[in-house]
Amino acid sequence: MEQSFSAPSANPETEEDRGQVAPESKWHRRAANRPEELFQAALAVVLEKGYRATRLEDIAHHAGVTKPLIYHYFKDKDDLVFKSLEWKIGQILDDMRSESGPSEAGTNERLRKLFEYSWARWRRTEFGFFHGTILFEMRLENPELFRKWTEVSLVQRWKVVEDILRAGQLRGDVRNDLDAAAAARFLISGGIQLAWLHLHTAIPEFAPCREKTLRETALNIFLRGIEPDRTEPAANP
Repeated sequence: MEQSFSAPSANPETEEDRGQVAPESKWHRRAANRPEELFQAALAVVLEKGYRATRLEDIAHHAGVTKPLIYHYFKDKDDLVFKSLEWKIGQILDDMRSESGPSEAGTNERLRKLFEYSWARWRRTEFGFFHGTILFEMRLENPELFRKWTEVSLVQRWKVVEDILRAGQLRGDVRNDLDAAAAARFLISGGIQLAWLHLHTAIPEFAPCREKTLRETALNIFLRGIEPDRTEPAANP
């Protein structure tokens, strides 16, 4: 289940943070949880300050640890930010697969559930800031980190939709001639851009459109476009 970006409240440093030996059970319990605590802190600080202004000192303060402790787990800020994003995207992908329902369900039903889940995420304030500000900074200042984020985020989300479409082609409820990879990109990337423009910019102020109408129209156009010609045979397994 996906967790929020909010980091846990800052706690006084534990004995392992100060370099002292703690009881073994406590040490292993804290060591196991520490990376996830740092992931949450890193994402919270990046959302607050932006990628450019985020410093390891800020993340350490937010997590209630010392900066040297961060270097025990990560090489530098970029390493921590990327692994934090990778951790977060892993949660989102798991939720996407869960929300889309079982493979036996119809393609339209699975895609509708997945799109509605995704749209609910895209409408969040944190998404608007991340998509509109942080990614822009990252692309300009660290193209390699931006490329890695694209691979673990967009590409994997496309793959979830592509797998659903290919299963639908085998079942016969998706057009045989559909390019599943291209269609998956259209649904996810198009949905992201549509949501960002109409929910996180000033566009609705001078060109208003009801959110529900916008979301359902976009999805229905897509679903109508993937419908098979009932005269064509289903794809062979």
